[in-house]
Amino acid sequence: LSCEYAQDMSAAHIEAVLHVFKLEIEISEEVCESCQGKVKLVFKGGKYSIDENVDRRLKSKISELTSLKTSEISVENDEYSVTLPLATVKNNPTILATAVNNTLEQCKCESALTNWLIGKILIN
Repeated sequence: LSCEYAQDMSAAHIEAVLHVFKLEIEISEEVCESCQGKVKLVFKGGKYSIDENVDRRLKSKISELTSLKTSEISVENDEYSVTLPLATVKNNPTILATAVNNTLEQCKCESALTNWLIGKILIN
């Protein structure tokens, strides 16, 4: 959420703008079939310009969600993206719940990864 003032910077006209981003998970067929490798998380916004304060807040939120440094977040055409290991994404319920296209559900390794995780929990 950001505030935009009238061009004359008077308090007579202040507009609140809600910046909504959607998260898409991009996974290659190879990673999906092998159950190993990296996936790309892409945060896509609307058709509005992003000022420096909004940019900083978005990077901070993405950093919190992914545990990456803000310097590891790529920005291109108002889209923010990061690359993470498949297992990291699969183990992050917030990422999975936030994604608008959870393509990971279609991977053949779903049961293999779940079994591996269960085995790891049992070993510990």
